[in-house]
Amino acid sequence: MVTPVWNPYARRFASSGFRYGKLPASSNCAKEYTSARPAAFHIAHDNPHFHRGKWHQPHRLSVPKNQSHGGGMLQLIYLIKHADNGDYIVKDYVGWFCMGGLFALGLAPVLIGLVYIYIRDKYESEPWRLLVIGVLVGAGLTAPIIWASTWLMRFLPVVGQVGEAFFTAFAVSSLVEEGLKFAALVILVWRNPNLNEPMDGIVYGVFISLGFAGVENILYIFNPQLGGMETAIARALVSVPSHGFFGIAMGYYFALAKFEPRRRARHMAAAFVSPYIIHGVYNFLLLSGQAIFLIIFVPFIYIFWRKGLAQIRAHLEISPFK
Repeated sequence: MVTPVWNPYARRFASSGFRYGKLPASSNCAKEYTSARPAAFHIAHDNPHFHRGKWHQPHRLSVPKNQSHGGGMLQLIYLIKHADNGDYIVKDYVGWFCMGGLFALGLAPVLIGLVYIYIRDKYESEPWRLLVIGVLVGAGLTAPIIWASTWLMRFLPVVGQVGEAFFTAFAVSSLVEEGLKFAALVILVWRNPNLNEPMDGIVYGVFISLGFAGVENILYIFNPQLGGMETAIARALVSVPSHGFFGIAMGYYFALAKFEPRRRARHMAAAFVSPYIIHGVYNFLLLSGQAIFLIIFVPFIYIFWRKGLAQIRAHLEISPFK
């Protein structure tokens, strides 16, 4: 017996006609889900034993293997109630491959990035409690980032696609995201005694950045217009790792500001400006819609990812715990 919970995509089925739930249109799971869903209505509608006002045993419907995404079996589970007003209410459970699979794919690159950067900090590991706080702080930045970005978009100038892409990239997304992440990094660890080697700046910068990236990724993947399996795969390969590298750039200069007091102001400014520019260029190349910029995007990714790995090696070389 499956414990009934409301699926956010659930809809009400009326005996005179029915509407069914909907997954992100770009996902193959959506086709399977919507094609199998009406059968649940007929199970209830054609069965005289479905008495009004009662929840009945779950009914399982499976999509044939040759119709299922990736060749696997998709199972849909429904709990059906014949309501007092004559309608049928359906609580449904989409197979793990669609909903659970998308959710796992959304968080997997975040977890991989967190484990990777934790392992690279090989000379003096950071306390788990502070690392978890860093991830949660990054995740908590999502709401103010959305609010601030929405407010700034009110000032979007009508200057063509390239001009609007430039404004969105540099005056909205990268400005708000990197600004709030930088403020969180300073507040969380600047005076913390655990910030005791240069590599620590990178570790905390990445944990905060990936905390935000995880929530943002889930929001994108389950967005009805933009989401789906293709979005999940693309963001797992490019977007989430890039957020990690934004955190590396920020943490690199943040650590220099901590351990080189003579150049503190310069390094502190670079801790914000560097990821801000990289993030802005990254977004602009994607949002511009111009073929030449999309061609530039690949070598740009290669260069700034390689630079990030070099920054990790540089801080490990000067660790006092080496």
